[in-house]
Amino acid sequence: MDNEQLENKINELSNRIDEKDTQIEELTDELRAFKDNPLTVNIDQFSRETIQQVISDDILNIIWEDVFLYSTFIESIDRYLQNTNSGGTVSLTSNGLVLTLGTGSTSIAGAELDIFDTLPNYKILDWSKRIRFRTKVTIDDVSSSTLFVTGPESLLDGVSFEINQGTILGRSQGNGNITTLNLGSVASGAIVNLEYDYNVDKVDFYVNGKLSGTITENMPRKNITVSSICSANFEKTATTGAGREARIIYFDVIQKK
Repeated sequence: MDNEQLENKINELSNRIDEKDTQIEELTDELRAFKDNPLTVNIDQFSRETIQQVISDDILNIIWEDVFLYSTFIESIDRYLQNTNSGGTVSLTSNGLVLTLGTGSTSIAGAELDIFDTLPNYKILDWSKRIRFRTKVTIDDVSSSTLFVTGPESLLDGVSFEINQGTILGRSQGNGNITTLNLGSVASGAIVNLEYDYNVDKVDFYVNGKLSGTITENMPRKNITVSSICSANFEKTATTGAGREARIIYFDVIQKK
């Protein structure tokens, strides 16, 4: 092999190496893009739609077969048990369930959806399984009042939120024993999103989408069937406060069957 042939061979090998480097760079870019958005890289439109449809169907089947889901913007209060005294009232508007305090010093306005009235004897919900609950509420004036908002509960067992004169508390109750946790505060007139994730041996509390605390004590007893899906009670804490309103915008409850 003369010098010219050798030089040509070297140039050919160099060009092939450059091509491989380019292919490696392109593959690396595709892998990075795939990591960020796996359903839109290097897959044709038909394949993407097929995959998304299969995934959507699987999710729908899982929800339908494996979980109990209750969600309401409280379009009606016909099935809610109403608890009022000393002038307190429960009403329904286009903006949600409204609890209004009366003039009496112990005025209460409350509403509870009793699962035994709605789903008699089915015993769908219990504390041996994971439960998630969320709601959105607002109080026009947080002073001199306390709002209790509860997801699934039994007589002596349950997980709930309390807004006591603007202070938000998470509560867990087992056999009548209660543990409370300060989750922050909310101002008068502000809308607040409250959520908990009960996972049998602990419950995580979220305020406006942020994890705000965890309770691991006084968990609801596992062998107790839930008797109420959701409830809200608004109470006076002083002689003042007549006319104050608490508004519940929605309730969501989900649990594994």
